Amino acid sequence: MMGFREYDGIQRIEQFMFPQEAFREILLNAVVHKDYSACNPIQISVYEDKIYIWNDGEMPPDLNSTEKLFEKHSSRPYNPKLANVFLKAV
Repeated sequence: MMGFREYDGIQRIEQFMFPQEAFREILLNAVVHKDYSACNPIQISVYEDKIYIWNDGEMPPDLNSTEKLFEKHSSRPYNPKLANVFLKAV
């Protein structure tokens, strides 16, 4: 998990950039919604104040804005079998 580390004597103190549950969900979405027919890897870029995670999957046409992404919507993963494995494993 990406975070900042400090030490108090021999005790390591970690402070994460954002909630671990959110980061986990972002990574799972990147894996499940990736188009594996293309040879492009999932890309993760870490900056001091943000993290970008990108894959070459496409958003469904009806989710054409960020606001719509946060509304209730159906899930249409590129890899339904992989998505099912992740759903059952959680």
